[in-house]
Amino acid sequence: DLKPFMRAFEPRAEVKEPAWAGELMANYW
Repeated sequence: DLKPFMRAFEPRAEVKEPAWAGELMANYW
């Protein structure tokens, strides 16, 4: 099962997520 990896779904990596990535995901959804 191949899925695009999104750190938003990975709590352990949340603290390492850049601000622009969060904005990008917010606009994506």
